[in-house]
Order: sequence, then structure tokens, then C-alpha cells
Amino acid sequence: MLECADLSMTYGGNGGVRRLSWSFAPGVTGLLGHNGSGKTTLLKLLATVFDRYDGAIRWQGVDVRGDRNAYRAVMSYVPQQFGVYPHLSAMEFLRYLGGLRGMNGRACATRAAALLERMALGAHAHRQLRTYSGGMLKRLGLCAALIGDPRVLLLDEPTAGVDERERKNMIDAARENSERVVILATHIYSDLAVPNAKFLVLDAGTVSRSGNATELSTAIRESTSTPVLWER
Repeated sequence: MLECADLSMTYGGNGGVRRLSWSFAPGVTGLLGHNGSGKTTLLKLLATVFDRYDGAIRWQGVDVRGDRNAYRAVMSYVPQQFGVYPHLSAMEFLRYLGGLRGMNGRACATRAAALLERMALGAHAHRQLRTYSGGMLKRLGLCAALIGDPRVLLLDEPTAGVDERERKNMIDAARENSERVVILATHIYSDLAVPNAKFLVLDAGTVSRSGNATELSTAIRESTSTPVLWER
């Protein structure tokens, strides 16, 4: 269980997260809302990108500020924009990241090959990343996040710019481990069309509505937010 308790961090009084309390259980939880509603800030807080905030973030009941490294060992975060080494191949990049996580070389290579195949990148495993399209890099970003089989997976707009078939494949891959907490910010509400998915609608840094995937269409129709932001 990943928990927030009275979590707050604002930017000069505008934006951010305000006294947000929530418990994230294993499975998929989508963060929805307008740009500026607090989705990215919340993900960055949960990813320990920020270290100055009010309230608490707890993993398995333990405040992550007490031992960030232990929490980071079981957590992966993919921001909207992430960097790669353009002259490495996808396989080299994933093996490098696996090595940073302490993975055995052979096990890491096997895991990397399986993830690349799963993301329809197997045929491009040895191409330099500078030749990858934006959609291919998005899929590679998920491979990078999954290389260590994290217990907590934080994704910011992971499927933007990816075609519908691959979007579904990405979400399915993210949730394969039934014990994994997956939290994703998205404007594409079909990302949440998976069993037992939940959603939070954020507004000005607080939860304005929550529910399960079957209630999502109703929430969008009744929301004061602009539905066009959330594509099918």
C-alpha cells in the first residue's frame, strides 16, 4: 500500500497539491484533470523528486523520508519527457539501467529482450535510440521502468502519441504484476479500460471525484472540466 497523508506542496500559492490524503492499493489508478490540476506534482512527490513538502508519503506503512533508497529500490517513475543516450541501442540502454539496479548481466539481458518483444520493439533492439520515433521512445520508457519489476510504477502521460493497439499493450504490461501499484496521469480515459481500475479527478491539487472504471464516463459527463481533454 502506498499512502499520502495531508500531502501538500504548492508553487507560490498556485498549482501543486493541497492536503491530499489517499491510499493506493495494487492495481491501476488513473489521475485525471485539467493541466495544472496537480497530477504531475503528485507523481513527482510520490517519486521523491521533491524533498520539501508537508504531510507524509508512506510505503508499507513506513514514511519514505526515513529511507528514500529503500523505497526507490522498489519504485520506477517515467516523466512525460525523459532522456536517453542517443548513441546506445535499446538493448544497451536497458542493460545499463538494469545494471544500475544491481541486476545480474544474463538475467538483465533476458528481461530486456522479453520487454522489448512485449513492446513490439524486439526487431529494433539493436538500433541506436537516436533513430527511434516518439512513440517508440514512449514504449522504451515503459521497458526501462519495468526492467527491475517494480512494486510501485508511476507514469506521467505514458501513452501520449502512441497508437491505440500499443496503448492497450502498454497498460496491460504495466499491470501484469498483480501486486504492483500503478499510478498514471492521463488525458486518454481508455487507458483505464482495464479490470478493477480506479480513478481520481484532481482539481486545484485536491481530489474532486473518485471511482472505478465503470463510473468514469459518468464522472466525465458530470465534471465541470472540459471533456475534450480526455480522448477515447
